[in-house]
Amino acid sequence: MKSLFKLTVIDLKLYLRNYIASFFTLVFPVLMLLLFGVIYGNKPVAVFGGYGSMDFSVPGYIAALVIGTTAFMSLPMDLSVQRQLGVLRRLRATPLGSGRILASKLITNLVVAAAGMGLLVLTGVLAFQIVLPVNWPALLLGILLCSLSMYSLGFALASLVRTANGVRAVSFIVFYPMMFLSGGTFPSQFLPEAVNQVAKALPMTYSVNLLHSLWFGQGWDATAILALLGFMALGVLLSVRFFKWD
Repeated sequence: MKSLFKLTVIDLKLYLRNYIASFFTLVFPVLMLLLFGVIYGNKPVAVFGGYGSMDFSVPGYIAALVIGTTAFMSLPMDLSVQRQLGVLRRLRATPLGSGRILASKLITNLVVAAAGMGLLVLTGVLAFQIVLPVNWPALLLGILLCSLSMYSLGFALASLVRTANGVRAVSFIVFYPMMFLSGGTFPSQFLPEAVNQVAKALPMTYSVNLLHSLWFGQGWDATAILALLGFMALGVLLSVRFFKWD
């Protein structure tokens, strides 16, 4: 545990020194919230079930902009760069072992994502008096499930694409359509039905649906849970089968 803790601290320092990754995880979601909050305000509207636009946006931003960014951009890019530079191979040759090395990557992204979520919620409360969830334990469990599901796909992406440039290109192709089509940044209520049907094939859609359901006290969305568990199993299987250390 001590070695895992030390390695995680080092990974956190490296993450925070990557100003681009830090900006898009910690600052960009807050800027998005402030921008659209100023434009649309947070008055209750019928289309959002009597909640305000910012009330509805925060759980979606958590799924799409915080968890999604760390899962499909930061995590696979970090793994691919360190693999290409030979860092992963050297670490694996140490007594740390492969399990602790990969666990450190997972924990690092979870910690940074948690910080991003905290800043986002705090901004929502101070700037727009957003509605907060009643059942925080359930919401946190839901966030953990969404994170693990999407992080497993991030590991799979880093496993299937070998080079850092390739991972960067595929990450953009995978992440940005999901960000806009999942309902996380642009409410699905305003998207054409055909687009919403396509969105059902995207893992981020189920993360957004689950967090919305838990945030507004509607309970656990069974369809979203099963879909996220299925995507998690797929990500783990692909990672175990194709992950390379060099």
